Amino acid sequence: MIEYVLISQTQPRVERYRRLPSGAWEYTDATGGTVQLASGARGAFIHAAPDEVYELVDGAAEFEVRHLVAGERFRVTTGADEAEVRGTRFRVVVARGRFANVSVWRGRVVVSRHGKR
Repeated sequence: MIEYVLISQTQPRVERYRRLPSGAWEYTDATGGTVQLASGARGAFIHAAPDEVYELVDGAAEFEVRHLVAGERFRVTTGADEAEVRGTRFRVVVARGRFANVSVWRGRVVVSRHGKR
């Protein structure tokens, strides 16, 4: 499978999934936000807007998040580690259930490990 589109029947949501030449999967939603999940990485959205949470279980993923407004949140979690953004482009690598690396290309990311910033 190279590409598919998911259209929600219960809430206004359109999602597009596309396999990249590198083997990674790219997810794009109607807001223009993207997640590029590296080949072999595992993760999924576990909570929808306005408090979006993406749980990255293993591997690397790059995120592009539009600027959020008051009352909106976007977080990447694994175990007790969490990265929260307000609108940015960043990459998270998870190994053995913990953040191994968080890189920021644009914007700001607040990282908490075991509940501590």
